[in-house]
Amino acid sequence: MHPGSTAGHEKDIVFITHSVPLPPIGGGTRSYHILKSLAQKGNVTLVVLNSLQAGELLLLKQVCTKILYFDEALTVKKSSGLSKIKTTVKLLLPFLMSSYELNGWLMYFKRNPAHLFSVFNNIFFFWLFPWFAVRNTYPLEVYQAQGSMNELKEEISRLLKTKGKILFFDFNYFLPAFHKKFNISGHTILSNAHNVEFDVLQQSLSFETHFKNRAWLYVQYKSMKESEKQSLILSDKVFCCSAKDRQTYLSLVKEATVFVVPNGVDTHYFTSEVNDHVGMSLLFTGTMNYFPNQQAVKWFITKIFPLVLEQHPQLTFTIAGKHADKLLIETHPNIRVVANPPDIRPYFSEASVYIVPLQLGGGTRLKILEAAAMGLPVVSTQRGAEGLDNLNSSCIMLADNEVEFARAINLLIVNKEMRNSLASNLNTWVKNWYSWEKIGSDMNEIVFN
Repeated sequence: MHPGSTAGHEKDIVFITHSVPLPPIGGGTRSYHILKSLAQKGNVTLVVLNSLQAGELLLLKQVCTKILYFDEALTVKKSSGLSKIKTTVKLLLPFLMSSYELNGWLMYFKRNPAHLFSVFNNIFFFWLFPWFAVRNTYPLEVYQAQGSMNELKEEISRLLKTKGKILFFDFNYFLPAFHKKFNISGHTILSNAHNVEFDVLQQSLSFETHFKNRAWLYVQYKSMKESEKQSLILSDKVFCCSAKDRQTYLSLVKEATVFVVPNGVDTHYFTSEVNDHVGMSLLFTGTMNYFPNQQAVKWFITKIFPLVLEQHPQLTFTIAGKHADKLLIETHPNIRVVANPPDIRPYFSEASVYIVPLQLGGGTRLKILEAAAMGLPVVSTQRGAEGLDNLNSSCIMLADNEVEFARAINLLIVNKEMRNSLASNLNTWVKNWYSWEKIGSDMNEIVFN
């Protein structure tokens, strides 16, 4: 019996994800704690449609009975999709233009390599975009995992031959593509939604002004909505992060069985006991290749931070998280960017106020829960605090425009008593309602009953 299972309650569970299910940053936190909770009731086989580092594999082996993943070192090198495209182009080009013309274009691009992307970008958009727009496609993330699905096809097929398992799809929009490739009949199908992704993409459309980017975003929105809709139909039970997300899904498929399993926080890992808050600084954390986070940072830096600096010119702002080095922001003496920190907690410890200037997104914010557990006061937009129950003005400050947001920060900076009161109330709130122990126990009641 697996160390995590309970006698008399052993279940065979297959946990399928395209992302490495490990904290501390991003969706990996939700994935890991759900995975850990499921392992308390049975034997979990983890299927990762991605590669794993040695350290990641070691950590996951402490929870899972068996792990299947895309191991590049062991994979026999086959002709990639890109290689096939190159071969096809080489075969077709002589029929489209003469050798003289072809050599001329190759020489031009050799001297002007930057123009090559522009040409292919236009060719793709004007020739292929109409085809994508009129037919149902999968979201981009699904196509990115197709190679791993193909490499693991035999192992996954063998795994699914024995019926009666619980198949848990960590990102629900992968379910339709997986269903098309593998026979999942005879199993209990569960799916997890980190956000209502199509809703996030639809919100993003209102912030995108570039014609081509907007058109491509629309294709992704359309594809994601269809994939999420099909996942609702295929799933026996669906788990989402908030009551709002549940209502959105039920408006899409009213017969779906949808439960709210909110995001939580590991209150043993994130703890206010090690938090001194000696500096006068602001903090924002998150995965920075996620558009809502990018937009939030841009809005704060351009509209809010200048108003704060007028009263507190020495105040600093730290942006810490995965892919933070990809943020396109101008260098500023009061702004520090920390990319891919191995441990996010020290940045909470040195901050005075945590900010959540989100204007779009879905689900619930792990960042607020982590700040709460670390004993930080929080200033957030209504959207940023969306989906979190039992919050009130004694726990958090909410502001939706730049003037009010800046005023709230300035008030907290000068009022230590208010900072401490908000932080203490928020810390009590998160321990009472959003510890992973409580959430995992509640989820297992739904899964296994």
